[in-house]
Amino acid sequence: ADSTHFKSLLQLINSVNAINPIGITLKVYDLGLEAHEINYFKILYPKIPLVKFDYSSYPDYFDIKINSGDYAWKSQVFKMEFDQTRKGDYMLWLDAGCFLRKKILLIRASLFFYGFYSPLSGGTIRNLTHTQTIDELGLRQYAECQMLSSGVIGIRNSKKNKILIHEWSKYSLEKSIIAPLGSNKSNHRQDQSLFSLLLYSIYKLKKLPYYTTSWKEILPHRDIG
Repeated sequence: ADSTHFKSLLQLINSVNAINPIGITLKVYDLGLEAHEINYFKILYPKIPLVKFDYSSYPDYFDIKINSGDYAWKSQVFKMEFDQTRKGDYMLWLDAGCFLRKKILLIRASLFFYGFYSPLSGGTIRNLTHTQTIDELGLRQYAECQMLSSGVIGIRNSKKNKILIHEWSKYSLEKSIIAPLGSNKSNHRQDQSLFSLLLYSIYKLKKLPYYTTSWKEILPHRDIG
């Protein structure tokens, strides 16, 4: 989270703590918090690591203060964390605006049986992805697939998912793919479009198993203020 989502971040953490899931390690990424917010966070949650994202190591368009950094930073954070996991480990990304409302048994089952979890978003890839992104990736055959939500992504450490996350990270470093000229919210969803295309392609699926795309355990877009 950055400062615009600080209160939402606290709400998310409290929702996770209220469920009290066993064996889960939380880590928070500071995408642009103020000093007083960082101090407050450390007082509230002294045992939760707070990692500052280093924008200086990435292209200028990653700056979250400009067009939300085209959300290109998300795949880089995901890759850094994924590369620290071991084979078979589970990893779950939650946007700060999410709210955990029950134990994540369905998500755990999805990761165990299918290797991934990401709820469906509204619309198809074609409707919400710039044609340049689809064409540069050469993935027109997946254009009619439903978009996935990049606000909630669960991954099991596996060879296939390593390819997925590394490809997502790699193409996020190419502005012509993650945020092509002429793209906007009406025709493109940056990290979400890219992740959706790559998942369908790498898993070679046109339709995903229902249990990998359900919203039952997590409520999205519960941002505060």
